[in-house]
Order: sequence, then C-alpha cells, then structure tokens
Amino acid sequence: MNAILTEGNQEYFEVNFTQNRNVRPENVKAGDIADILKTIESMVESQVFQQYPEIKREQVVIGFTSIRPSSVDLQFSSPYKDIAKSIFQELGQAIKDNDYSNLPTPSYRACNAVLLFAKKYRCNAEFVHQNKGKTVLATITPETKIERPSVLKGETVVYAKVIRTGGKEPKVEIETIDGRTLFCDASYEIAKTLGSKLYQTVGLIGIAEWDSRLNNIVEFSVKDVTEYVKISLKEAIHKLAEVSGKYYADIDDVDKYISETRGSS
Repeated sequence: MNAILTEGNQEYFEVNFTQNRNVRPENVKAGDIADILKTIESMVESQVFQQYPEIKREQVVIGFTSIRPSSVDLQFSSPYKDIAKSIFQELGQAIKDNDYSNLPTPSYRACNAVLLFAKKYRCNAEFVHQNKGKTVLATITPETKIERPSVLKGETVVYAKVIRTGGKEPKVEIETIDGRTLFCDASYEIAKTLGSKLYQTVGLIGIAEWDSRLNNIVEFSVKDVTEYVKISLKEAIHKLAEVSGKYYADIDDVDKYISETRGSS
C-alpha cells in the first residue's frame, strides 16, 4: 500500500506497506485507509496553517490522483511541497531516533495511525522520499514502540472571532485574539448557535490540547459558548477584586500575607 504525497512527477513522498502480499484492496477495510489519510491530511494542514495563517481551509487541498487496483496504492497531491518535505523528514527522523518528544501532535497521530495499521495487517511501513532516487526515511514494524509526547490537556476558555461553521461533521473555524487559526470540533447545536455569530468575537468553553513545545493550542473541542464583553483594565481589576475580596476579609495585612505565602520577604 502506498500513500503518496506528490508534487509533479519528480518528487513525492510515500508510506509503503510491505512484507505482506495480502495487503490488497479486497483485504483492507476502507476505514483503516481513511484513518491514515485523514491524519496525514491533518498533519500537513496544521503546519500550513502555522506558517501561513492567512490561508483558508479549502485552499489546503490534498486530492487523489490515482488508485491502483493491483495493490492499495493511494496517490494524492498538495501544492505545499516544501512544507510536506519538512514534515515527512521530521517524522522520519523521529521514528529513526525513537524520540517523539519534539514531534508536533498531528504528526504523532499520523505516525500512530500507521503503526496501528502495521500491527493489524502484520506489515512494515516505510516512509519514503522519492526525488531522482528512493530514500527510505524510516521504517515502522508491528513491534515499533511509539510513546506519546508530553501533551497538556484541560478545560479552558478561548476568546476568538467565528470565521465559519458547519459541515457533515461539524467544524468551527475561529481566529483567536492573537491571530491564530483553529478548526474546532463542536456539536450540531453549538455549530448552529455559532452560525448566527459569524465574524463576532465570542468566548468558547471547551477542552484544549496544547503543544508542550510551543504552548500553542493544537486541538480544541467546543462544549459551550459565552458572550465576550470587552472592558477596560480598571474594570477588570475591579471585578477581580469583587471575586477575590472575600478570601482576604479576615486578614489584616494582605500584602504581608501574600508575601509570606509566596515565600518572599
């Protein structure tokens, strides 16, 4: 099985599944192939959006160019060849070194999807760079161990502008107040609610996953929506005092208490 990311006829990348002749279209579940393609697509998308935040989702096209009947050879193309090259080389190096600590979460997921396929179908997976010659970047076998990199996950509130929402499996595109683009999972009800708030800034309550290297949110699932009200710094401090004031009501010297709590003199 070859999952190929190609640009023209000279240079492309493959995930070659070898060592098992039974890995053929009639013997492989479509869902297993879809899992690999979806994670590879997400892997490329995430890096494109980080480097080119102005790009819209529909511009990052990863389209099929051929499917061969003799084996499960899936060929698809993308206009972002240089980004794809960097991603596959980084992923290949991580596999070769057995060190996934610096691998972005989407790349880790693609790698893990390939491993699950290799285990299920008892085959090897070769990450290949083809450019006037074949270079095997790394090989995954059913015995390969992939440890999940350090990931921070928890509930948070993200304040962002709603760019678009919808789809068969609801997704919400948002632009955070620091200019980053995120594609978030959401229920049909939340997607419908946010559809009436296009180009408005709202507060999104949900579960976030942060890249531990960059401290950036890489995954966000929206659970609820709250209004965003812009207030002055003076008002914000006043509201904070209202909330926290009761905790210091019985303390005579608040400055001294805080200092001692922090362990400073």
